Amino acid sequence: ISEKSVEVCKEIDVDISALSSTYISDADIEKYEKFYCMSRSHAEVLAYEYGVPLSKIVILGVFDPYGGSLEIYRQCRDEIYNSVKEIIKNYED
Repeated sequence: ISEKSVEVCKEIDVDISALSSTYISDADIEKYEKFYCMSRSHAEVLAYEYGVPLSKIVILGVFDPYGGSLEIYRQCRDEIYNSVKEIIKNYED
């Protein structure tokens, strides 16, 4: 996880400093019912390289901030935050 991700999440009292990324090839993808991807390119990797059915993939349409400024990371954080709120709301309904 990037330092900028940790920094902007800390601003909203979310501590992700102990987390780390995982290569999809190291994950047991069969156990997941949904995959929420930031972008179409992420979804295509799941579908075409790992055989995840398109019906299990949701594209959030969030810009990948990699290499961007702190402000870009903040915008991404807020988009992800709002997307997760909507996902939770949909599961509750």
